[in-house]
Amino acid sequence: PRRALEQFGSLFSLVQEIFVEGSSWDEDKLEQKTQEFVRTYLRVFVPGLSYAVTSLGVFASFFFSLLITLSISGRGYSDILGAVSSVEPLRNLLEKADPSWGNAAIALIGCEALGPVILAITLALTPKTMDALQTKLAESGWGEENIEELAAEILNLTS
Repeated sequence: PRRALEQFGSLFSLVQEIFVEGSSWDEDKLEQKTQEFVRTYLRVFVPGLSYAVTSLGVFASFFFSLLITLSISGRGYSDILGAVSSVEPLRNLLEKADPSWGNAAIALIGCEALGPVILAITLALTPKTMDALQTKLAESGWGEENIEELAAEILNLTS
């Protein structure tokens, strides 16, 4: 993911260069720059999407695990209501909330507290997600080895 962020700026520079100067290029240079764009795009897209999917999956796993644990144990929101029973305004406010929403809020707070663990797991799993995504893209004809064909398709669409 770090290398993808480093190349993110060059992706936009390439797009700008193609749009600003591309009309004055010959076919060979335009094809070369289009291939460079596709190559850079894949280097930014695959890690970025892999990290996003992995992060969402890990976060959702922790969130739902905490939510299920709270629901099964019967702990959570009801305990907080009991703890604030002597604080009248706070108790009145919390009693208006649906208990399932209260447990969801507690699960979100738990995920926030476990943020470093979630991040570590996400970073550990992202390379596996990247490999799977690169394999799937290659099978679909969107891999690094298909850059020349992809660039030709893009150029055919724009001409």
